[in-house]
Amino acid sequence: KANPFRGLSADYSLGLDRDMRKEYDPRDLGFGREIKRNQKANTKFRLSLVRWLEQNYTFQATYDEINDPTRRTGQVVLDSLTGAVLDARDITTKNNISAKYNFKVNLLLKSLGGSTKGEEKSFLLRRIFGLIGGYADPVNTTWRRDKTGSNFNLVGRPRLAYQLGLDDQLIVRQVGTGLTKQDQRSRSDQLDVSGGMKVPKGLRFKPSFS
Repeated sequence: KANPFRGLSADYSLGLDRDMRKEYDPRDLGFGREIKRNQKANTKFRLSLVRWLEQNYTFQATYDEINDPTRRTGQVVLDSLTGAVLDARDITTKNNISAKYNFKVNLLLKSLGGSTKGEEKSFLLRRIFGLIGGYADPVNTTWRRDKTGSNFNLVGRPRLAYQLGLDDQLIVRQVGTGLTKQDQRSRSDQLDVSGGMKVPKGLRFKPSFS
């Protein structure tokens, strides 16, 4: 976990399962054969340059890999020439990116209404800004993109950029793919906007859009 500067935090974890019955030789730094991998990355960034606008950005990525013939969801893949079991792996990726904005309309309008700069400006206009600022609620906007994918029978491991969801192009050879086990990939985008305003008699108007 790292916090390089204020407002930014990053977290990374890597979990490995190894079969100590195979390829175990401490003299050659061989500590078993890797059969499973779980990798998670999480980044958050908060930006607040002005009092009336807060910005929050997040990025999350999860990468799961199974490289154990006894636990993989697909069938064991054999070399067509030698009949040996190929070192194929199944992977699953999940990542999302989001941006959240908190637009404090009330603070901005009150600031404009109470400004003493430019007395030549209409006094009435400033009074209207200040009045509306006393009733307006902040406007919240959230945008989010989710991507998931499953790939089977890969001969090698994808590049790190693909594992983290930064690259959508899978440059790895696949073998033994059939009709019963096909790659899957999906993407969804969502936008939510909400706000509010106080109205007479203690009521509150709170519209939202998705």
